[in-house]
Amino acid sequence: MSRIAFLTPLPPQPTGIADYAARLLPALAGQVEVDVFCAHRRPRSIAGVRIRRPTRRGLGELGSYDAVVAQIGNSLAHEWIVDWVRRHPCTVVLHELVLHHLVGAITIGRGKADEYLELLHDEAGDAAVNAAIEAIAGFQDPLWERAAERYPMTGVVARHASGIIVHSRYTADMLAAQGFAAPINVVPFPMVTAPRITETRTDVDGRVTVGVFGFITSNKRLPVVLRALRLIAARVPGVRLLVVGETSSGLDVRQLAAQVGLDGDRVEVHGYSDERTYNALAAGVDLGICLRHPTFGETSAAVLDFMARGIPVVVSTGGWYDELPDEAVARVAPDADEVLRLAATIEHLALDRRVRARMGEASFEFVRRDLAPERTADAYVRALLGQAGRPGLESDLERSLARAVACVTGVQGDDTARSAHDVGEAARQLGLLSGPS
Repeated sequence: MSRIAFLTPLPPQPTGIADYAARLLPALAGQVEVDVFCAHRRPRSIAGVRIRRPTRRGLGELGSYDAVVAQIGNSLAHEWIVDWVRRHPCTVVLHELVLHHLVGAITIGRGKADEYLELLHDEAGDAAVNAAIEAIAGFQDPLWERAAERYPMTGVVARHASGIIVHSRYTADMLAAQGFAAPINVVPFPMVTAPRITETRTDVDGRVTVGVFGFITSNKRLPVVLRALRLIAARVPGVRLLVVGETSSGLDVRQLAAQVGLDGDRVEVHGYSDERTYNALAAGVDLGICLRHPTFGETSAAVLDFMARGIPVVVSTGGWYDELPDEAVARVAPDADEVLRLAATIEHLALDRRVRARMGEASFEFVRRDLAPERTADAYVRALLGQAGRPGLESDLERSLARAVACVTGVQGDDTARSAHDVGEAARQLGLLSGPS
């Protein structure tokens, strides 16, 4: 069986990528042998995988694996991974197109301003360096705060990658336009559906809870959401807002609500929540709002989590959001009419349970059908191992098909193993498997 090294944060580290890894790894371990390298001292165990510390000795053994895959995001939990990737080419999974925040944190944040300027020069040239020098001197806000989309700093990792995995065609196209040499594979974002509770969530009095979940930054458009709710407050008296997640510095949700004239009784705010609390709060949401502009190529776990629960979602246009099924989400363009259109959309969905139910059902089915972790694991195997990984994978599929046939025909014991080859050949003729055994 092929062996893969998987470099990532894991729960209980408070990052979306840790949760992503926890969903994917059991399915991946069903197809290949997986060793996970995680810097957290007490990571949560994951079924079917061995978890190792990224010690010098452990990292020195990475060359013995059939493939190494590194998860990259903007959290400092990825600092050691970025450092390793810059010295040892491997396959990287880019969860975001913009890595400027992380690069700033691991250079300037560590007292390495010269290294930051050198990396920025390699990425964007003299003009960017001059702007950064002004920021370092305190005359301007940092570039990652005011111009991250202009200077994404993706190349700090992507230039060293032997392969790149992303979650959307949008991000793949943006990376291809930058001319990185590594092959790019689009792999589904793994999600697990949650129990359907849509029918019991809405109160008989028409009370509607709008949810904004996840890490709340300025590009999540929270002031737009608050203004839209203020516009419809009189016509939809039961509407209220539930905000769950850590907020970026300087962002005070209650203060913003007061500034736009939205009654504070309509707004409930929670910070970062553990899994049990998060699930309990999500169970009370009738409509998710997940706006984002500008987009940095992210795939929103908050959007997919709502969809996995059968909760309809309103999203922005652009980026990965345009790849979601039209029947599952409502879209609002981030233009001059954004507040008015969002207000009209929320009002319409708040007052029509049937439309919400149809959207929720479409969302749930999309996640169940297209985002199952097993599909993601299969795509990982193909991206990481290529044709080298197919024989083992197809042998597993042959055995699975043979067992399925045995259940129907009553074949037992050794006869099942002997029939695997014949079943595999039949599956190849039908196009279910790709090549000769």
